[in-house]
Amino acid sequence: MDWAELPVVDFSGVDTPKGLAKLTSIVRDAMHECGFMYVINHGLSVSQVSRFQCLNNRDGWTDV
Repeated sequence: MDWAELPVVDFSGVDTPKGLAKLTSIVRDAMHECGFMYVINHGLSVSQVSRFQCLNNRDGWTDV
C-alpha cells in the first residue's frame, strides 16, 4: 500500500465539556475504523513532538 487516508482529528475543542464529548466520539470512531489518526491542534510544540520521536526510536519501536 502506497498510502492510506487517515482521519484528521482536531483537538482544539478539548477544553470544553461539549468539545471533549464530541472529540471522544471522533477518536473512538477513528481508532475503531482505521486504527490510526492524524491529530491537529494538540498543543504540543515541534520540540516536544521531536522528543517523543527520539524516545520512540531509542526504545526500538521502529523495529516492529
